[in-house]
Amino acid sequence: MDNFQEQSVLTDLPETVATDRFPCPQCGADMTFNVEQQALACAYCGHHVEIEGEVSEVKEYDLADGEDMCSSDWGNTVKVIHCESCGAQTILEAHSAAQSCSFCGSSHVMQQDAMAGIRPETVIPFQVSVDAAKQAFNKWIGSHFFAPGDLKTSYRANPLRGIYIPFWTYDTDTYSLYKAERGTHYWVTQPITVMKNGKHVTEQRRVRRTRWRFVSGTYGQFYNDELIHASKRLDDVLQGRVGRYDLSKLMEYRPEYLSGFAAEKYSIGLQEGWERAKDSIKSKISQGITRQINGDEVRGLRFTTSFDQVRFKHTLLPLWMSAYTYNDKVYRFLINGQSGEVHGEAPVSALKVAIAVLLGVAAVALFFYLSNNQ
Repeated sequence: MDNFQEQSVLTDLPETVATDRFPCPQCGADMTFNVEQQALACAYCGHHVEIEGEVSEVKEYDLADGEDMCSSDWGNTVKVIHCESCGAQTILEAHSAAQSCSFCGSSHVMQQDAMAGIRPETVIPFQVSVDAAKQAFNKWIGSHFFAPGDLKTSYRANPLRGIYIPFWTYDTDTYSLYKAERGTHYWVTQPITVMKNGKHVTEQRRVRRTRWRFVSGTYGQFYNDELIHASKRLDDVLQGRVGRYDLSKLMEYRPEYLSGFAAEKYSIGLQEGWERAKDSIKSKISQGITRQINGDEVRGLRFTTSFDQVRFKHTLLPLWMSAYTYNDKVYRFLINGQSGEVHGEAPVSALKVAIAVLLGVAAVALFFYLSNNQ
């Protein structure tokens, strides 16, 4: 069976921004971004067009000025489509006729008045093709030992959909004042009474002690491109490995990179993103101060931090998304569009788990039996 056949399965997928159209200069058909060629390609005549863009043109904005300075022009004139079934918002070109939701397949869509939001400044184009993503999924689904034996032949999968997920990046200078206790280890020799051959015996042993002293100081550090995802629907997933990207590959945003894909409209705003970024940065500051104190142990660390010259940008990062059904239950999976990292949910066979538990108990019982009969 085709593992990626069409079906209508409602899943909790994000609000999205539709992309511009790019007519082929040779035949007039719509061109889409080709992952292998990293260029616009025509599926009808094979013509391709290189995408031009200079990373040096990327802008970052002062957080104090925020959205007032940012462009909301993503390219062409657009309209917002709202899905009444799953709640997704899709931004389409004004002349496009939306007949169904791009994510749940529902035909219950309606136009509403809304803005696309802050225009992205950077993007990492898809590096993993749809065929490579399918292979990664098949490998992943076959690697689950505790999954039911018929999973690989009985599941029904939605088509993979390439989606650009919104992220914020923040730059800031930080200056921190800290207080803590620095612990230095030292060793002493002291008598210890132990039991040997049924008798109390006193032995001399080295024992580690810690000498504590109060320390205080300052710590300054610049943080560049602190990455915070802007998707509440994928909040739990993007905290893990599938949400890790190599930001050295960021490119200047061009609508051509999005052709043939969708882009989620951010649901975590600029200020909320900054609060999350501060929490992440403070954790790194704590680690940095601890290293600077350079003690064998550090305890009671307290610090206050000022954040200066805070700047941000909106960026889009690639993700393959879909869902599959097994025994009438929907399971979601995602694939990082840059690294190929897979995150997914898989059913568990109660029988396989029970057998594994019984084998474990039997192995422990055999170990103790052999140990007691030597």
